[in-house]
Amino acid sequence: MARAQAPAGLRWIDAGSGEERASLSLVRSPPLRWSDDAPLPEEEGAFRLLWAEGDAPPEGLVLAAEAPDGRPLDQLEINVFRPHPCPAGAPAGRRCVASLPVRLAMDLDDRMHPAAAERSLLATLGGQVVVSRKKQRLLSAPVLAPRGGLWQSKIRVFLVRERPQGPPPFGFTDGTAEALTRAQIRRANAVWGQCGVSFGPPEAAEVKIVDPPSSALLAFGCGAAFRASGGRLSFRIEGREVAIALSPGQSAASVARRAASAIEKMGFRAVLSENLRTGAAAAPSVDLMARRRDGALLSFSSLASSDATLGVCLGSVDLSDGLQHFTDVDAVAGTLEERTLLRSVDDGDPRTIEVVLIPSFATGGRIGESFIHSDRGSLRNMILEDRAGIRADAVSFALAHELGHVLLDVPGHSDDFGRDTPGRLMDSDAADPSPFGPRRLTLAECDRALRQSGPSAAAPLLSPAAPPGRTASPRRR
Repeated sequence: MARAQAPAGLRWIDAGSGEERASLSLVRSPPLRWSDDAPLPEEEGAFRLLWAEGDAPPEGLVLAAEAPDGRPLDQLEINVFRPHPCPAGAPAGRRCVASLPVRLAMDLDDRMHPAAAERSLLATLGGQVVVSRKKQRLLSAPVLAPRGGLWQSKIRVFLVRERPQGPPPFGFTDGTAEALTRAQIRRANAVWGQCGVSFGPPEAAEVKIVDPPSSALLAFGCGAAFRASGGRLSFRIEGREVAIALSPGQSAASVARRAASAIEKMGFRAVLSENLRTGAAAAPSVDLMARRRDGALLSFSSLASSDATLGVCLGSVDLSDGLQHFTDVDAVAGTLEERTLLRSVDDGDPRTIEVVLIPSFATGGRIGESFIHSDRGSLRNMILEDRAGIRADAVSFALAHELGHVLLDVPGHSDDFGRDTPGRLMDSDAADPSPFGPRRLTLAECDRALRQSGPSAAAPLLSPAAPPGRTASPRRR
């Protein structure tokens, strides 16, 4: 299709500040009704189409949203213009007009709400919005982050069966469970698109259905981490016995290193992880997992110790009664069962986010947990979510919420200290499937995510992504 020259007076401006925009972004505010007699409250991310030629604006303008691959998503006719202040530098006496504030909505619920359906457009991050008249393109702009640019984060998703070779944690069949999981990633992309963040195409995401690990971890120190008083520790791995003499005064870390050395001499790979000291422990405990050189996880058996003070626990995962989750006492380290499960899927790369989906937690009222970098524990950038979180879907956006804890690198919630914030994604207890539910991210949160997880962060989870073959119309000055 031939492109027509864009009229010199047609441009994008911010609905609040009136400043010209070279790119557009998804709206970060709920839909608000517009009227001539009542000024419209500011909507974060909304824009107007400004006509600054002084004559009547062109008729028959259509806004169309396209996906990154060029597929049409939605369109909106622009029929109403109102007087608007002209941009700086406009000739004296010139009259300007602008459209109603246009919202780029993240999903159909937001797009079709009656309060703003007549001025909302369904859009997606990395796509573009085009102004056309009589099928001729006049102006276009990409849909990017609020301050421009695109950011991407890599996630790896594991669906853990309740028992080996059992059904998936939700969805009855593996195919259904995988489809539901990819739908959750699509939801998270839509929500985090407000900040210009994507977790990649859902159909290309790494999604695996795995059995729960059994007897896969040795925890030196258990919950108390007292020093050894002397004795003998033994266990078997791949049918071979490892025996270690314990000397009085030895720490959990010292004994764990000796066990790891013995395993390495067998030709296996030993992975040691020191936990933060929990509220009930004398010192940090240390976890040990063993793998074959190809990465396959090995199991321990026949654990025995004659030491009276240094405990060594065998970690395994039994999801038939739900996953034992952390409390305030051991939140910095996680429970033994949580650590066994999460360490079994950890790739050791701090630039990826592991998402582990389980049947349920051991007690009600919890649908998701996250382990973040700022806690300084050995479990970082990892998320747990159960099938109740999947079932809640757009009622609570559980996956997007837990991703928020990781990307924002903050354990708290927007309503922890102050007024309730039911429309914010990071609210602690909101449940509302409407566009006024927990789905909004503020500009300050977008900035924090980039600061805490961007390229300059200690553990960069966000990297720049090139727009998919599209460029914005040049900024006119």
